[in-house]
Amino acid sequence: MTVRLQPRMRKEPKLLYLQRLRQYIQRMPQQHRSSQRLLRKIKNHYQKQRGMVQFNLHTKTNKSKLMNNQQFLKVNQMNQFLQHSYQNLLVQKYQSQLPKK
Repeated sequence: MTVRLQPRMRKEPKLLYLQRLRQYIQRMPQQHRSSQRLLRKIKNHYQKQRGMVQFNLHTKTNKSKLMNNQQFLKVNQMNQFLQHSYQNLLVQKYQSQLPKK
């Protein structure tokens, strides 16, 4: 059984696609490289990526399927804010632990 990653949905040239596929396979641990499992993993991996690509390109047409752009931006901003605040907390924590001169 072969799993075909539908070329009509891809937004990248064939060579680039194969290159990325090879890199993805090389990054995997050895035990996951058995053919059936590998094909399934690769297919899932690229479907996720295609989802992101479609989201970025077609936000207006796919409103029903995906969040609209403004929601996405809000979530993004929130994530960034949380990340920064967490980093600040870490910095404060470690600075307070430093021996004072």
